This record gives sequence, structure tokens and C-alpha cells, in this order.
Amino acid sequence: MSNFIFKKPGTLYSGLLLAAFLLLPSGNALAQTVYVANECNADTQNQPPCGSVSVINIATRTVTATIPAGNFPYYLAITPDGSKLYVPNETKLDQSNEVSVISTVLDKVIANIPTQLEGYGVAINAAGTKAYVTASANGGGDASALVVDLGTGKVIDTISFGNLFGSEFIALTPDGTKGYATAGSSQGAVLEIFNTVTDKVTKTINFDYIGKLAIARTPSGNRAYLPVGNSAVTVMDTDNDSVVATIQLAAGDDPYAAAVNPAGTMAYVISSQAATLSVINTATNTVVATVQLPDIYLNDVAVSWDGTQVYITKDRGFDNHSDVYIVDTATNKLTGTVQFSGNSNYPSNAYGIVVQPIPTNTASSSR
Repeated sequence: MSNFIFKKPGTLYSGLLLAAFLLLPSGNALAQTVYVANECNADTQNQPPCGSVSVINIATRTVTATIPAGNFPYYLAITPDGSKLYVPNETKLDQSNEVSVISTVLDKVIANIPTQLEGYGVAINAAGTKAYVTASANGGGDASALVVDLGTGKVIDTISFGNLFGSEFIALTPDGTKGYATAGSSQGAVLEIFNTVTDKVTKTINFDYIGKLAIARTPSGNRAYLPVGNSAVTVMDTDNDSVVATIQLAAGDDPYAAAVNPAGTMAYVISSQAATLSVINTATNTVVATVQLPDIYLNDVAVSWDGTQVYITKDRGFDNHSDVYIVDTATNKLTGTVQFSGNSNYPSNAYGIVVQPIPTNTASSSR
């Protein structure tokens, strides 16, 4: 799952965001940049490491760099200042594991953090001091979250979820005090809620299925949006971990991943096999639009830092290339597609996507 950059909604933030946007140089010189993790296709798993991260300029619809990132990088997270990416992956054919650290200035790996367990999802706290990596033993089992100190680049703790099948997606509350991780079980899926101060699990909730969740401040309070299958999204109040709503999507939808815009007013949920993007008003918990996308095998969704666009990854499927679909949030229409292969030598699939955060020095540098 992936990292979410949390911004408190309100007049002050909206005003600052508008001011920053209006002060952008003509031609939008500070164009949106997104980063996509490309896992190696199963057909090439016996080849040398071929995973990568694609750097995409949304304004030009082009891939500006492809950064090697071990084998099987599925999801990634970006630091709040936008300077580094953290990408869990397998490093070699002997299935050793690590988290690759990528400089977004240099577009290259600058460090690798060894992990004993196989990483999958990753989230970074708002302070930019710790990363939490969902992990399991190679082949499954020993589900946990690894706590990584970003200052030292070392794993400093392991939060065990028990002998579950494997841990996948993860998100943190806006204040960084709680984490929510998903894991598979013999009865379906579980949501593991943990305290980030004590690194201890405080609550476990059973579900039939849970996809990639999103957590954000909304006008209604702190909320988690969980794709739970059966054409539904469960909404939880993260202050007390109670279910406050169940949102029914269109019949046949298979919700897989969620994202929330910076203002917290809209949630976006992709259905992988139905190839749809559901637009949810977070104040009313209702679906206000459904966007039909060109193809199935959707894997992740993210919202631009100004809230004007939604980005959706699609793996290579039957057409032998990956895509990022671009949807305009004002019209809820598909406005563009970026096609890429991830690795020129081996086919790979686009999975996680993150957005370069809003430039903190936009206003001052443009005056």
C-alpha cells in the first residue's frame, strides 16, 4: 500500500495551497512528478534483479528516469519533504531482502537497508523519522511490521502480528500515533491496529478481505477507508476504531485500493477487475461519480498535491506494457495515459504509485 501525505483541511491550508498554485511559473514549471514501483513479472523471476521505479513527468506524459530497485518492488513511500523514496524489495536470487533508499534529486539508489523478512507495503510518519514496512517470511507467514529509523537507516523494532499468512498494506494516522496494517488469515483478512509509541498491537479486527486502505483528516473527522470486497468500502473513525459507514459501490465492482485528496473532501477507490474509479464524497459517504477506465488489472491510486488529478496504475496485462491513467477531478474524466515498460529487458508490472509532495518553497522561490 503505500504512503499518504496528510494535510489538515481548513481555510488556512486551502488559502496557502491556492496561493502556492497561483504563484507557479507560467507553463507549470513545477509540474507534478509521480513515482511508480514496477515488480518483475513471474516469467522473469529467475533472471537477475529487474525491478525498478519509474519517474514520470505528468505534464509531458513521459518517463524521465527508470531506477533499478532489486526484485519484486510492489509499493513505495516518499518522505514528507519529497527528497527520498523507500522501496521494499528482494535483492538477489537467494531471496535476501532490503529496503532501497532512492534520492529523488539524483534519481538513484543511495542506500539499502537489510531486512530479514520480505517487505511489501510501506508508510512513513509525518515527521519523516520512521518508516513502517509490512513484512513476512519468504513464502508467507510471520506477518509483521518492521520499524525503520530513517536517521540511522536501521530496523529498530518488529511489530509481530502472529503467524498470519503475510502482511500487505499499511497506513498511519495523521498524527502518526497509530498504524493500520492488513494481513491474510485462514478466515480471510485481519486489520492490525498498533500504537507507534509502544510498537504494540492494540486491536485486531476480522474482515473477509481488505485492500489498500487510506487514512486522512476529513471534514467529518479522522477516517480510514478500507476496500473490503463485495462492492463495498468500510469507513472507520480512527479516533475510536469504530465503523461509521459502509459505502456500496456499483454492482460487480471489486474495490482494491483507496486514496484521499489533500483537503480530505473526496476519496477515490479503484476496482481492479471492473476497471472503475469510484469518487466518494467524504462528508456524505456517498459515491458521486464512477469513472470507467480503459483496461483491467488496476493496482494503485494516488491524488496530486493540488487535488486536481488522480493517478491510477495498471499492470501490463495482455498488452505487454504498464499504464498510468490520469483523471481530472473537476470533470471526473480520463484525460491522459502514460505507457511504459518499467524495464527495457524484462517485462514488469506497475504497482504502487506516490506523488511528489507540494513544494514547500514554491511561494518564496517564485517571488
